[in-house]
Amino acid sequence: MITLQKLLGGIAAQVRVSGSAVQVLDSPSQFADTLLELSASASQRARISSLYFGSGDTEQRIAGNLASSVTTRGCDVSVLLDHCRGLRNGAPALSSLRMVAPIHMFRPPHGFKIHNYRVPSLLGELLRVHHMKYYLFDDTVILSGANLSDLYFGPRQDRYITVQSRELCDYLCEVHRQFCFYAPVWSSNSLSWSWKKDLVKEAAQTTRTVTSCNFQKSKLQMAKGDTSVFPMFQIPFYNIRQIDEALELICLRTGGKDMTLASGYFNPSSRLSEKLGGTEATVVVPSSSANGFHGGRGVKGFVPDWYNSIAVKFDQSSSKATVLQYERDGWSFHGKGLWHNDVNILGSSNFNRRATARDNELSFALITENENLKTALENERDRLLFYSTPLRREYRTFVKIGLPLMSSVL
Repeated sequence: MITLQKLLGGIAAQVRVSGSAVQVLDSPSQFADTLLELSASASQRARISSLYFGSGDTEQRIAGNLASSVTTRGCDVSVLLDHCRGLRNGAPALSSLRMVAPIHMFRPPHGFKIHNYRVPSLLGELLRVHHMKYYLFDDTVILSGANLSDLYFGPRQDRYITVQSRELCDYLCEVHRQFCFYAPVWSSNSLSWSWKKDLVKEAAQTTRTVTSCNFQKSKLQMAKGDTSVFPMFQIPFYNIRQIDEALELICLRTGGKDMTLASGYFNPSSRLSEKLGGTEATVVVPSSSANGFHGGRGVKGFVPDWYNSIAVKFDQSSSKATVLQYERDGWSFHGKGLWHNDVNILGSSNFNRRATARDNELSFALITENENLKTALENERDRLLFYSTPLRREYRTFVKIGLPLMSSVL
């Protein structure tokens, strides 16, 4: 039988690393401390990709560390953010860093013949965002689904894994360069930048190349280690769907036995809902009070109801899967990924309709023979399940009226 590792290698690039060089971080504070430590010591290169860059004290210290690394050590720094979300609040923490390093603002093409025009910020965020996250400093990278914001340094549960690997970091730097080539540097002129038809075609071709399973294959195969990392991309506008392909493959191969899938915003496509619902998987979603939109004003206040109703519907229609809800006093839940004895997935994708049809996503599959790493990943799942209880119906019935209209952007 063909191994899962071989099958995933036919979907995405494979990088071998040492399991002893992989560390599972278990708290938001540890995530923040690691960002501060690595940004302060960066001497050769730093690459950051996030939906947005917050304005809190920690974010300002990280930006200050990076600016200092440029001016005192000649460090090569580059930041990539989503154009609409990244500029919503003006990104004040980047005011000093942008003077010495490029801050790229990626605006995904929107289709519907409107990608040539500026799209208002909130509408642009609904249509598509650049949702990829990685935090790379020299030869160490933090893989995560968390944004670089103080919201994620406090009581908001996410996932964070550090990997020390020159080969993986070299690969991600190439990916970063590719996306930055089509993302203008933040300036007054960048606000009016727009896609042209020929540029969209060119970007699609070059992006398919850099994200393919054969990109730099001979170089990546030279790396040695007991752990394989597969960077998997989901770029719907270019019809790149590696995350969906991998998830369907894992569901088919494992039947969901001993598998846990978590999503901060669970809204699976009909295809994934059918495949996942037919497995024995455990699905973890936030309770309404742990949803990231809990307490939001206006329409945002209805979002937790919508997600809860989607989870309830999935639970009722599923023949085998079990749905739990994460509930921890004072905490919100933004964690996403998959745990199984044979494979682990983490990254930006929430495995929902947005990830399938709208946003640019990057998740990483890990297959390891390292027993210590296996134990660390199992402990991470156990901590998640410790705060999880059977799903409850919590949505307000009248809110379901707006769900058909909003379901494709949730």
